[in-house]
Amino acid sequence: MDKLKLHLGCGNIHIDGFINIDANYFPNVDMVDNVRHLRKIEERSVDLIYASNVL
Repeated sequence: MDKLKLHLGCGNIHIDGFINIDANYFPNVDMVDNVRHLRKIEERSVDLIYASNVL
């Protein structure tokens, strides 16, 4: 199974090959979730996390 790549707090920016996650819905968001908890992501399934401008 391939490990996931997450783009947290993506807003309007979509990165191909990543699951683009934000707390709010935007057209480019793949998943709406709280990036502090990520309850929709299975433990030990993530290989890379990119988070820019996330406080």
